[in-house]
Amino acid sequence: MTANCLRFSLVLTGLLAVVSPLGAADPLRPARAAIPPVIDGLLDDAVWRQAPKVTGFKTVTPDFGKPTADDTIAYYAYDAANLYFAFRALEGEPAKIKASMASRDTIQSDDFVCLQLSIEGSASHGAAIYYASQPFAGRSTRASASVVYQPSEQWSETLSIAYASFDRTADGTRVYNYGIFRSRTTFQPNRFLLFRGIVEYNSFRRQLLTDFLASFTYIPGTVVHAGYGSLYERTRWDGERYMPGSSLAESRRGFFFKASYLWRL
Repeated sequence: MTANCLRFSLVLTGLLAVVSPLGAADPLRPARAAIPPVIDGLLDDAVWRQAPKVTGFKTVTPDFGKPTADDTIAYYAYDAANLYFAFRALEGEPAKIKASMASRDTIQSDDFVCLQLSIEGSASHGAAIYYASQPFAGRSTRASASVVYQPSEQWSETLSIAYASFDRTADGTRVYNYGIFRSRTTFQPNRFLLFRGIVEYNSFRRQLLTDFLASFTYIPGTVVHAGYGSLYERTRWDGERYMPGSSLAESRRGFFFKASYLWRL
């Protein structure tokens, strides 16, 4: 089984879409579709005859980064509302093409082509209202960004940050100012096992959260989950009660277990 994975970073400005494939030196600029293509599995629409194409992809699994035995061609286009992608996956031995019975999105046991899109960040600044018992006007700033690293089909790492602040208009007092930093790691060694780890720090609450989850899926609907998590807070014990402190101390921990079985009649 092989998988060809087409990875894009996507930047949208107005109606302009700049799409760059993994490892390409120059950006790929999609064609503007005068008439939207019909989503029917056929590449006989006018837009696909005019759309640019890219090829030369490598395998993801089981041999990451290897040349494919048969070529895959990707076409790309856009209009005012959508981005469109089409794939022509060539096969030297068509008689061997097959698909297993599986739930939606459970395709890892067959040959497949995947498309990954990500918008990497956003920011806003402007007038806002702080809603409290006595609401007041101010200036709000919000920003977020994320980076996805996926060296193989099995392993994915996502790093993200979110920032927010609010200043009172009347006197310029800063009401709040905080950031949330999050790391999520996912590893799926095979179609049965999945491991996920999350680390998140919230500077407003002064808390660090760690969470680990392991899942075993025998068949769709028959799943076992087990997880463990801890919460760390900047507190200290003064002999009688917890007080705000400078060091992170574990304040909570928990274990999670869930199992489900699908009866087939």
